[in-house]
Amino acid sequence: MENMLNWYKLLNNISTIALFMSSAIGINSYADHQNDTNGAKIIFGEKVKVCEDAVALLNGANKSDFEYDKMPSIFHGEKWAPLDEMQGWEYAKSDIYNDGTPTVILAETGMFLSYDLRLLFTIQPNDFLEVHKSKKFEFSKLAQLSPANQVVFTSGKTTVPVWSDIWHHGSKNYIVMKEMYFATEPNDDDPNYDPTTKYKVDSLYIGILDSGSKKYDADFKVIRLSPKMVCQITWE
Repeated sequence: MENMLNWYKLLNNISTIALFMSSAIGINSYADHQNDTNGAKIIFGEKVKVCEDAVALLNGANKSDFEYDKMPSIFHGEKWAPLDEMQGWEYAKSDIYNDGTPTVILAETGMFLSYDLRLLFTIQPNDFLEVHKSKKFEFSKLAQLSPANQVVFTSGKTTVPVWSDIWHHGSKNYIVMKEMYFATEPNDDDPNYDPTTKYKVDSLYIGILDSGSKKYDADFKVIRLSPKMVCQITWE
C-alpha cells in the first residue's frame, strides 16, 4: 500500500496532470446528441489492415461510446479477473510481447477528476505469484505502459491516454489507447471556446510491443514499456 501511495504522489506531481485539470473544465455530457456513426480517419497507418479494421469498428459505433468518462468495449480485449489483493486492479495472461510467451498484464482503474483513468502494466508470472503471497506490489518489478500516464512510442511521439486495453487482431496483440477528447465535439458552452480556431482533436492510438520494448526511465525510476506506433486515428 505504501508503494501505491508513492505511485499516486508521482502521478499528481507531473505536468501532464496539470494539462488534464485545465482541459477538464467546462466538460458537458453530449450523449443525447452524439449518435453520429461516421468520421473516423487514419492519420498514421494508412493502408495497414489493422488500422483499416479499427476504423471500420469505430465507424460502426456511436460517438457516445467514447465519452470522456467511458471505457469503450468495441475492441475485444482480455478477460480480466479482479486482483483481490489490490482494489481497482485486474489481471490477465497474454502474449503481449508477441513472442509466444504469455506474461501477466495488470490493469489499474481509478477515478481522476470525473473520468476513469486506466493504466496497464506487465509483470513476470513468478513475480506475480509473489504478489499473492506478500499481498503487495514491488513496483520495481512492474513494467509500465504509462508511467505517470505518459506513453512514449519508440518514434519519440508522446501521448497521454485516459484508457488503455489489449486488442487481439489476427495473430498479434495490440495496445489500444484513447485520449480524453477522442470523438468529442467542441464545447460551445466553454467560455474559452473560440470557433475561429481549429478545435483540438485527440486521437486513438494502436501500438504493439515486442521483447525490446522495455526501457528504463531514469526520471521516474521505473521500467517503461515503449510501444511501436501502428495507428493514429482521429474522429472528426
